[in-house]
Amino acid sequence: MFSVPVLEIKLILPSFRGEIRLEKYHRLADLLLELEMVLRKTDLWEMDVPSEQDLTSQKPFCIDTMNFLQWLKFILLPTFKSMIESHASLPSQCNISPMAEEYLAAGLVKDSESIAIIQVIQSIDVLLSTGSQ
Repeated sequence: MFSVPVLEIKLILPSFRGEIRLEKYHRLADLLLELEMVLRKTDLWEMDVPSEQDLTSQKPFCIDTMNFLQWLKFILLPTFKSMIESHASLPSQCNISPMAEEYLAAGLVKDSESIAIIQVIQSIDVLLSTGSQ
């Protein structure tokens, strides 16, 4: 028998927009998992944990307290996962890929690995910057 969790019914029934929103959450969750898998596959997942003070930086991408990959792992991924779990409003604009391109252009990882990371981040940018929630 087909069963839909009550939470999903509440999100879908009020209007068709709820259905689009739920689809966007699912797609974002898939992309976050894909980003984590790419980082693990390229051996870029294991890194030093930033201090509590480092995590509270007010600068974009915490540029003053951590590197971009740390920001992805310890700020971006947990923040988006929390937003998905709580069904919070997602950003209507996202432009992370230029920072990823700049950081990875320094030659810290192989070109093929850089391309894989950037492609996932570009997909996140496109998902969040187009259409309704």
